[in-house]
Amino acid sequence: MINVQVSIHSQSLKEVTERVDEAEQRILVVENASADTEKRLLALEETANKLTERLHNYENRSRRKNLRIIGLPEKLEGTNATLFMETWIPQILQLDTKAGRIKLERAHRLQGPESSRFPRAIIARFHNFSDRQRVMDQTLHLECAGYPSPSKE
Repeated sequence: MINVQVSIHSQSLKEVTERVDEAEQRILVVENASADTEKRLLALEETANKLTERLHNYENRSRRKNLRIIGLPEKLEGTNATLFMETWIPQILQLDTKAGRIKLERAHRLQGPESSRFPRAIIARFHNFSDRQRVMDQTLHLECAGYPSPSKE
C-alpha cells in the first residue's frame, strides 16, 4: 500500500515536473521574444525621432522664404495678391529692383472671416531668400529713419 502511494506520488511529481519544465520553456521563449521586441522598439523610436527632427528641419527651411505682412487693408491687393505684392513691396520700402518688382513665388491672405475688425495677414513667399532679407533689412532701415514699419500699421 505504501508502495502504491509512493508510486502515485512519484507519478504525480513526475507530471508536475514535466509541466514546470514546459512552463519554464514557454517563459524562456517569451522572455527572448520580449528582449528582441524591446530592441526593435528602441530602434524604431530612434528612427522616429530622427525622422521627426528631419521633418521639422524641412518645414523650417520651407518657411524661411516667407514673409507675413500684417495690417494691409482687405481687398487692396485685388484679385491677384502675388502681382500686387511684387510691385507694392518695393514701392512702399523704396527698394531698387529690376523693373520695379521683386519676384515672388506666391502671395495670399490667411484664412479667416473677411468681416473681422482686423484685416487678415498676407503671406508672401519670395523666390529668393536674399530678396526677403533685403526687404527685412530695408524695413529696419526705414524704421531707424523714422518711418513707421509697414508690418506695424
